[in-house]
Amino acid sequence: MFKFIIKSCFIILFATSCNSSKTEVSFLVTSNYLKDLDSIKKQTPYNSLNKGWNQAYSNLPIKLREKRDNRKTIYNAWDEIVEKYKIESNVEIDTISKSEIRIRRNLTKWVYDNGKRVNKRLSLAEFKKLLSNEGIQPSSYKILFESEQLWSGGLKSTFLELYYKGTVNKIRIDEKGTISNTTFLISQIPYWKSTGHQFPTKE
Repeated sequence: MFKFIIKSCFIILFATSCNSSKTEVSFLVTSNYLKDLDSIKKQTPYNSLNKGWNQAYSNLPIKLREKRDNRKTIYNAWDEIVEKYKIESNVEIDTISKSEIRIRRNLTKWVYDNGKRVNKRLSLAEFKKLLSNEGIQPSSYKILFESEQLWSGGLKSTFLELYYKGTVNKIRIDEKGTISNTTFLISQIPYWKSTGHQFPTKE
């Protein structure tokens, strides 16, 4: 009986540990990654259906997203998302037909350095270093477009269009170490342009 209790407790603790652990999310992904549902689920395992999409997956647990999106509750889940996960990623898959699938990946990353959140807008050199730290070398990607936008209040954003292994990435670098990225398949650029998305360049 005593052994059974210990074994049961171990199983419960193990299950709790698995459920509370976060998945590692890459800032850039390849076209092969976006075309493989098993790969997508490794980084964004939680189903998060959105209206208008056949399938959608997130790296954040469902309950945490519900707390963040529920305006009626006092609980503010943003601190937990930023401090614990440091990244939010969503992959949306729209199946047009058996042979036609539209995919995009949205991501927001909050940059930390030595356990502290970076409180500035990263320079292009610092952004490239961030990619290098993830094992993505400059020779594997191309930045084909770069611009800056000055907002009211003196804040600035840097916009990049980056091509990486069959994908085009629309990247925005903001203050407080915040970087967002929307990833598309290069082969699907004509479709996304037809829906209103703008791509300054195209190979």
